[in-house]
Amino acid sequence: SPYQFFLVAASLAALFTNVRASSVSVALGALLANYYFVPPRHQIAFGSSAELVTLFTYAAAALCIVLVAKTRLTALRKAESGKAEAEQLRKHLRAIVEAAPAAIITFGTDRTVTGWNRAAERIFGWRAAEILGKVLPAPTSVQSEWQSTRASILSGESVKNIQTKCVRKDG
Repeated sequence: SPYQFFLVAASLAALFTNVRASSVSVALGALLANYYFVPPRHQIAFGSSAELVTLFTYAAAALCIVLVAKTRLTALRKAESGKAEAEQLRKHLRAIVEAAPAAIITFGTDRTVTGWNRAAERIFGWRAAEILGKVLPAPTSVQSEWQSTRASILSGESVKNIQTKCVRKDG
């Protein structure tokens, strides 16, 4: 069927243009296929009901492709926009953390440091590059407190207002 070739054209039009232009592409494809490939050639004629069914099947399939492609592209654009907004928010929050006068430290459940702001550098003496990826130093007197807090976090409890001791770089 000559219409199969024009399904590819409709798909490409859907990817690179808007729905209106894609729909025009579908209609022109149908007319061109009828004009050049369906007997009698070089005239637009719908001789049999089978030819009409083929034409409408092509048009329906092509329009479905156009709509699916456009829906997918719209979803991809929204996802990209969401990623850009998330990245902007992450940068904004990072700037707030860096400007905070209090030490803000983030770490995993094994106390491996994943975030260390400038105030933490000033208070504890380690530069971020020295401490990131290492276990947050704590005196042995608070090890059980850390284990208790860790167990609470892992069980899903909300943990607030924790005060603990950490070791400065100079001991």
